[in-house]
Amino acid sequence: TDQFREVLNADIRTPIPTALVTRITSLPPFIPLQGVSNFRDLSHDGNKLRPGFVYRSGNLSDIFGAGKSIIATELGITTIFDLRNEGERQKAPAPFITGVDTIWLPYGAQPTTLDLRDFAGPDKGAAGFVKMYLGILEAAAPCFTEIFKHIRDNPEDPFIVHCSGTSRVYLIALAACKYLHSPLN
Repeated sequence: TDQFREVLNADIRTPIPTALVTRITSLPPFIPLQGVSNFRDLSHDGNKLRPGFVYRSGNLSDIFGAGKSIIATELGITTIFDLRNEGERQKAPAPFITGVDTIWLPYGAQPTTLDLRDFAGPDKGAAGFVKMYLGILEAAAPCFTEIFKHIRDNPEDPFIVHCSGTSRVYLIALAACKYLHSPLN
């Protein structure tokens, strides 16, 4: 706990020791998979998502055989929603995992262009973050639609949201929480 606090309070320009990063990312909610960074179950900290249902992953292209087996067999994942853009997919193609469908869901539009001045001012950047996240929500509407259809039609089939940035997946997780706990569902 003290080490986590130290990392959180460190100057952003201070490199975090590799051993500490490895230790942190080997603890829940992270799931260590050889060749994959930042793979984790999104059900944590009381966010009301069912454990073992929605996962988040960074680059999956370097996943090894054992990791593929963990995804398909141990975790029971049936679908990977790839939210990366075409350039990201060309640099790091999605892996083939037997029994797991990969669905590419590019954004429907470009997110709102931001100006660094959006993050300056007395609100300490709050307005800039609101603008940024609203832009992502608008641009990713087609992605949300397909993921919600999966949740509706396959409520017992765990899935991965595969993207390069964390903002996209956290917005989807938040929206999924709201969707799954809506009185209409």
